[in-house]
Amino acid sequence: MVGDKDAERTPLSFNSFTFDTQAVQENSFRFDRGLLAQIEQFRRSPIQVVVADVVLDEIFAHLVDRMKTAVEAHEKAQDKLVEVGLIAAEEAARAKALPDPENLSRKRISTFMRAIGAAIADVDAVSAKDLTRMYFQSLPPFSRTKKEKKHEFPDAIALLSLEAWAEKNDRYILAATKDSDWAAYAQSSRRIKVVDDLARAMQLLQEHAAKYRDALHRLLTDMAHGEASHVTHQFSTKIENALLIYPFYGEGHSVFEYELDQIELTYLRHEFENQNGDFEVTIVRVGMDQIVAEIRLKAQVRASAIFSFSVRDSVDKDYVSMGSGEAECETEIPMDVLVTFSGDIFTHDVNVEIVEILRARQTIYFGLIEPDFLRHPEYDEPDENQNLDDNEDPDPSASEDDIPF
Repeated sequence: MVGDKDAERTPLSFNSFTFDTQAVQENSFRFDRGLLAQIEQFRRSPIQVVVADVVLDEIFAHLVDRMKTAVEAHEKAQDKLVEVGLIAAEEAARAKALPDPENLSRKRISTFMRAIGAAIADVDAVSAKDLTRMYFQSLPPFSRTKKEKKHEFPDAIALLSLEAWAEKNDRYILAATKDSDWAAYAQSSRRIKVVDDLARAMQLLQEHAAKYRDALHRLLTDMAHGEASHVTHQFSTKIENALLIYPFYGEGHSVFEYELDQIELTYLRHEFENQNGDFEVTIVRVGMDQIVAEIRLKAQVRASAIFSFSVRDSVDKDYVSMGSGEAECETEIPMDVLVTFSGDIFTHDVNVEIVEILRARQTIYFGLIEPDFLRHPEYDEPDENQNLDDNEDPDPSASEDDIPF
């Protein structure tokens, strides 16, 4: 495992970069934004991106499964809308006409590979003799537990193909992965070393990362102390916008069955995480008048949600609606954001261009939740005859068409 102390020697030691399937999954297959999009910076640099073809096969399989699951949920939702009469069957059929998951997955991965200029470490370069020797001797990445060994063949093939590619091209590879088997293999590899964080791996490949990190640390210190107000204002606005598009979910405890209908978050303020005055900052990219950094912070928000409630009828074995209810709370959300600054970071003459939420606690807990009629008895349905005079009977001749909703 490569440590922070390796940062100064890394630009000279490593001239190639790779990642595993887990790194792509953790970033939700967002090839065109976030951390994965930042890998493109190495396309026209001395750093060669290389990906094992076994890893590509795994990424493809996982992405197809993810898409098929989403398509299935989408189709069920359309059927439900038809069932309750919100849309016509023809409209649902048109909405179900989606691209083929396999074709779209293949296209997205190919576009990403071209964007980052990646080379392919071919499985054909793997020696069957080396592979079987590692398996029977339980050498990393194979586990000594027989039950798990068979699941580690893809990792072994990927690592051996990367090792063979590195030997052939005289390259030294920095791999971004949290996989402990990859890390165990790298302990004895001359060509491959592992970092367990994608952002930190990219920081190790920035030639002057320490200098830019210090400059950004000074800027965040000024922002925390109420200085650099224009940067703070831009930063807050960008976070507020990012909260609108990041998926959050609401939960609570209730005597009823419930489903979340709607949730909205209102940004209040934020605070940068720091340990003994040291902000948690990772320099991901350094360019001409621009730097990209991952920053850890806590955002204070006001959350409001609408839940729908139901109870199960033990006779009909069906669920009966109990109406809806609103809930509200204030909460603190820890998150990692990817921030793009433009301008001169050393003089603090910068603008905040983009803020993307990479990771955040997605579940908002609202405590006790219940239908509005239990909290507000005055919202009970009025008696159907309350507007009639005491001595006046309802008109028995009134037809159903005369009754307004």
